[in-house]
Amino acid sequence: MKGMIKILRYNLHFYLLAFGLVITLSIALFFVEGTLLIALQFGLIVSVYFSLASLLSSWYVYDYSGLYKLSYLDDRGIRDDGHFLNIHAGYDETSALLKAKFPIARFDVLDFYNSEKHTERSLRIAKAGRHNSSVSSQSISTEYLNISDNSIDAIFLIFTAHEIRDEQERNRFFVELNRVLKSDGKIVLVEHLRDIPNFLAYGPGFMHFWSRRAWIRAFKSSNLSIIDQRKWTHWITIFILRKNGIAS
Repeated sequence: MKGMIKILRYNLHFYLLAFGLVITLSIALFFVEGTLLIALQFGLIVSVYFSLASLLSSWYVYDYSGLYKLSYLDDRGIRDDGHFLNIHAGYDETSALLKAKFPIARFDVLDFYNSEKHTERSLRIAKAGRHNSSVSSQSISTEYLNISDNSIDAIFLIFTAHEIRDEQERNRFFVELNRVLKSDGKIVLVEHLRDIPNFLAYGPGFMHFWSRRAWIRAFKSSNLSIIDQRKWTHWITIFILRKNGIAS
């Protein structure tokens, strides 16, 4: 239940708004009739559906599916003893898991959160109330990583890169990732997409995610190619990228 509770806590303002809407519509049903009654009934059904669907989907993805066992990293050609980056946006819940999976790798953990640029309310709540990771992070800018060219074997972006809301900033960030990645290195990007399954699960909240087309633009603008793409449940997409590769 931890994953579902986390989603509820970070987006509590939306759920409180939905709860208020449900109460308001439920009361209003007693005072209207005809077409307006049908419209209010429809609005009530939609509000209840998306509130429950988002929580149940989150429970399935984050608590039930085994997502955080990281088995999707098996057989991806990631060398166990490489130099890795794990990049987050102020809330680090994966570095300890990655270190356990790759115990002999060298890890640098980077935090690109900037309160002036990355202004999503749920992100501020997550950063303010985060469980402090046992792995220390280095604050960075998305504009420049203070890392040598062609020196990194794998870069992990797990539910992170979508927090860069400005497309130009996001594209420049991926250019930087390309710069520091070795020629045979991999980038692992794990994200929800702005697609039909995520709309059915999260309703208007799916606008917080980026479409596959937007991600492809970012990859192309930074000379990165997809070498593997797969779904984890209906709602999560995993991209494996490399520099100057052959698109799949």
